[in-house]
Amino acid sequence: MSWRSTFILTVLAALIVLLVWLTQPGDASGGRGGSTDTALPGVAEMPAEEVTRIELRYRDGRAMSFERDGRNWRQTEPFAYPLDAYRIRQLVTAAREVRVYDRIDAASFSEEFTPAGLGLEPGEVRIRYGWAGGEVEYALGRRGIGGRAYIRAVEDDGIFVASQHMHERILETDPREWRDRTLFRDVSIELDRIVREEGSARIVIERDRREWFLREPVATRADRERIEEYMMGLAGARAGGFVLDEPGDLARFGLHAPAGRIEIVGSRLVPRSDRSSANDDAEDHDDLERVAFTQGLLVGSPAGGGTQDRYGKLEGSPAVLRLPARTIVRLFAPLSELVDPTGTGARAADVRRLRIDGPTGAFHLERDLNRWIAPDHDDRRVSTEDVEELLEQLTTLRAPELVVSEYPQELHVASITLFGFDRRPLDTVRVAYDPDLQRWAFENGDNVLRVQGPGFQIKLSPDEFGLPGD
Repeated sequence: MSWRSTFILTVLAALIVLLVWLTQPGDASGGRGGSTDTALPGVAEMPAEEVTRIELRYRDGRAMSFERDGRNWRQTEPFAYPLDAYRIRQLVTAAREVRVYDRIDAASFSEEFTPAGLGLEPGEVRIRYGWAGGEVEYALGRRGIGGRAYIRAVEDDGIFVASQHMHERILETDPREWRDRTLFRDVSIELDRIVREEGSARIVIERDRREWFLREPVATRADRERIEEYMMGLAGARAGGFVLDEPGDLARFGLHAPAGRIEIVGSRLVPRSDRSSANDDAEDHDDLERVAFTQGLLVGSPAGGGTQDRYGKLEGSPAVLRLPARTIVRLFAPLSELVDPTGTGARAADVRRLRIDGPTGAFHLERDLNRWIAPDHDDRRVSTEDVEELLEQLTTLRAPELVVSEYPQELHVASITLFGFDRRPLDTVRVAYDPDLQRWAFENGDNVLRVQGPGFQIKLSPDEFGLPGD
């Protein structure tokens, strides 16, 4: 190519670049009010930490409203739903991060260069921030090149050429992603009841003071350690995503006749008055009252897509969720993991006296300060290690296998009654032995057999404690 051709092409390219630059509305020299590189008007007056309401109005007619109560944000329109406070703070931060590069005064508008032409009437979306002392509203228009976008402050006649922080945060994000994915928001030690249904199977767990008990399908002691782990699983359970709001037919998701359901019942402290607590982070318990609550989760059909995820829905909410498979496994842990696997709920330190009705008759063992004696054998001293081993087997040893079944009377070999320091019985444990399987089992009146592992041995007769026979 000759130098003449190269020169001509270079000039043509320069002319094209110049033409593009001159035809960009925000960069037209005749339409600028001057380069500013400042914040949007109203942002300086907006106290980010005190914003208590946000309203969004989209061009397609959708409307969303968010309100803050204390530290928590909640969607109030089109329906109530808890929000992720961090993501909502990002909506506020986005307005503060916008940089204004140019302002175009109303006097500079032309037929080709109008708010409507830039998508600002009414706007791709309008967002209003409100706080106790005021509010500010912006209309977001179309985006230009070089990371620029058009924004209008509703109470300002000008148009701002600014960065795209708000556009990216609002228009490129599904608003459902601003919601809190936590499934059970009020899990705490104040829970009173947990109900779990899976098909026709039903499990009911209730708290009595500081202890937990199963009421269905069998009345027995719950494993406190496992219940606490289960509650931690409830508190940490999160939806994998939001599928659809307000579906017309729940049968599409298997939620008309759910495959499973979990309900928690408890109480929480709420402000006694109706005043806003947005700026009151102090815990004034004199102005709080305890109110009961119930939260339920429905589990529907498999979500497909080659996963074991399922559809779900919180009771009282119209949003269909996707529940990860790992969450389902955690929420529907086997019954055997919730039952206390120890022989008795009594504590070894609370036991003063033992009555053992064994194969050779009944005898007693009694605590005497730091030693154990046999009152039926002239207060003869017995091995402390042997008695403590027996107490450990009854109160601490966790059975590797649990069987829900009536106690097998034909296999009964002994019963052990534990007495407290007030000489009142604490509990009675029945001991069964299957000679064919060579397995021992404990049961204390709840029809749950705590089956011990191979090699287990237990002392049940006086001679095994070094006492003479009758």
